[in-house]
Amino acid sequence: MRIFLYISIALFFASCKKSGPSSSGGSAASTPQITGVVQLARVRGATVQARALTSSGDPGRVLATATTNSHGEYTLQLPSNTNSVLITTSGGTYPDEATGSSLSAPVLTTVVNTSTTQIAPITAISSLSAERTRHLMKTNGDTLDAALNKANKEASQPFGLDQIDVTTLPAPPDELTGHNLRQVKHSFALATFSHFVKLNFPERTLDSIMNDLRDDMRDGVLDGPFAALWKQQMQGAMVEAKNNDRLGFKEYTTDVASRMGSFDPAADDSAELTPTLSTLAPNPTRQPIPVTVVFNRPASGFTASDVTLTNGSLSGFTGSGANYSFTVTASASGPVTVKINSNRATDASGNPNQASNTLNIVYDNTAPTLTLSSGNSTAIRGPATITATFSETVTGFTEDDISISNGTISGLAGTGSSYTFQVNPTNQGPVSISVPAQTVEDAVGLKNTASSQLNLIFDSQPPT
Repeated sequence: MRIFLYISIALFFASCKKSGPSSSGGSAASTPQITGVVQLARVRGATVQARALTSSGDPGRVLATATTNSHGEYTLQLPSNTNSVLITTSGGTYPDEATGSSLSAPVLTTVVNTSTTQIAPITAISSLSAERTRHLMKTNGDTLDAALNKANKEASQPFGLDQIDVTTLPAPPDELTGHNLRQVKHSFALATFSHFVKLNFPERTLDSIMNDLRDDMRDGVLDGPFAALWKQQMQGAMVEAKNNDRLGFKEYTTDVASRMGSFDPAADDSAELTPTLSTLAPNPTRQPIPVTVVFNRPASGFTASDVTLTNGSLSGFTGSGANYSFTVTASASGPVTVKINSNRATDASGNPNQASNTLNIVYDNTAPTLTLSSGNSTAIRGPATITATFSETVTGFTEDDISISNGTISGLAGTGSSYTFQVNPTNQGPVSISVPAQTVEDAVGLKNTASSQLNLIFDSQPPT
C-alpha cells in the first residue's frame, strides 16, 4: 500500500511538471489570444474576424470571430499553433471625432504575427499597413515579419508617427488620462485624420476614402490624388483636433504635437535630424537679428542654451516640434555667428541632431568716418588731387558734399570707401577742404561723421 502511495505521488508531480506553462512561452504561443481595440474613435458593436494568412498574403480560413464592446475592445481566441493572421472588422458604429455624430464604421484591417504579438489595434493606419504587408508578401515574397516591419514604417509616416507608435493601443480620445505618450500620439493622429476627412470630403463615405487610400499606399508611398491635399491640410486638421472640446488633446498639445513628424507623404524621416538656421535680417545690419530654426522633422530637448553664439546674446526663444525662433542682439560692431552643434536635440526615436549651418551676419552700429589727404605735402603750386578714404563702403558721395574755401572741386571719381577729386585753387594763400557730417550713408543707413579739415597752401608765384 505504501509503495502504491509513493508511485501515485510521483506520477502526480510528473503530470504537473509536464502540463505546466513552458518557460519559453511555447504553450501560450500554441493557443494564441489576440486583444485590441477598433478605433477611428472607439467602434462599438463591430464584428471582428480573424483569418489565416498564407505566405503569399492571401486570406485563408476563418479562425475566430468576436464583437467589440462599448469601449471598442475585442478578444480573439485562436486555434492552436496559429501564426500569421489577417483581422478584418465590419459593421459597428462610432462617434465621429470631428462632428460628434454617430457614424457607421468602415471596413478596417490589420495583420498580426501571433508568435510575437498578442495586442493588435485595428485603425485606419493599420489598414494601410495591412494592405502594404500583403502586397509585399505577394509580389516580393517577403516574410510576414519583414513585410510588416516595412509596412508599419511606411504607413505611420504620413500620420506623423513613428513605427512603434502604431503598434501601441491608441488612447480613447475623450479619456487620455493614464495613457502613455505613444498611446496619446496614436490617438491624436487618428483624430487628426478624422478632421482631415471632415474638412475635405464631407460628402464621401469613409469606406470609399479608405479604399482609395489602401490602393494608393499599396506601393508604400502616399503619392496619388491624396498626396498634395494631405500635405496642405493635415497640419490644419491637427489644429482642429487639438481645439475640439469633445476630445481631450488640449492639455497634451505641447508634448504630443512637438513629437509628431512631418505630414508630408514624401518626407524622408530616415534622414539624419538636421536643423537649418535662417534670418530675414539684411547683412550687414544694425538691428537685432531674428533667427528661425527649422528641423527636418520634430525635435525635442532643444533649448536656448543649445545655440552657440559669438558677439551676441539670445532672447525670445520660442517654438516646439520642428520650428523654433529667437532673437540675437549683437554685443559690438563686427561679425556675429549663430550655430547649433550636434547632439543638442533628438527626434522621436531618440536620434541626435547633426550640426546646423552657420549664420554669419555683420552687425554695424558705427557711423562711417572720413580721412582727407593730399599726398606728402600741404604746399601746392596748382590743382591738387585729394584722396577721400571712408572707414567703410558708403553711397551718395558727390562733389556737392565737399566744402572748400578759396577753390573749386572737379573730377570726383571712385566707389565704395575710396574716392579722389581735384582741388582747383582760386587765389594765392590758404585752401581748406572738409566734408560735413550727414552727407553719405553706409549699408545699414548710418550717416557719416564730419571729416577733419584739410588745410593746404596755394603758392604759384616765384620768390622775388
